[in-house]
Amino acid sequence: MKLCSLQSIAQHALVFTNIKTGKTITAQPGSTISVYYKGYLNQIQFTKNTLSAITDSSIILGLMFEPTTANAINDKPKFYTEILLRDIVAFRKISLGRNLLKSTAQAGAIYGSFFVLQNYIQRDKNTTLQNFGITIGIGLGSTIIINLLFNEKPKHKISKGWQVGVM
Repeated sequence: MKLCSLQSIAQHALVFTNIKTGKTITAQPGSTISVYYKGYLNQIQFTKNTLSAITDSSIILGLMFEPTTANAINDKPKFYTEILLRDIVAFRKISLGRNLLKSTAQAGAIYGSFFVLQNYIQRDKNTTLQNFGITIGIGLGSTIIINLLFNEKPKHKISKGWQVGVM
């Protein structure tokens, strides 16, 4: 009976609506979102994680592990963040396609860097320190470029006409 009552109040989707443009973004549990929100002392905090649960007043991002015994309730690890809907300042829904494309670009950068560096290091007579510097430079450069191309910081701001609700 308790499980049935919990399911009846569970929400199905998080809905962001822009009043000015009429645009709607919907996120169901399992979606990845990044959020700026007001923290404990109203400081702005950032988190990016999987949407696990939605209630009428809050969302839970991350994994929730329930204690296995009654004594373990105080020892429960916290792998999640609970955010009140009214505290959300900005958001971005990150699609599965975006995550796959970013992972593919990262794998391609690693693969390409390996072969370029392998040919370059074998061909030229550089010192170990020079080879190390070139390797670090290419690795950092490709990481910065990929992070610029696939930015995951929230881009939709509540102050720009967006509202948060549940469905």
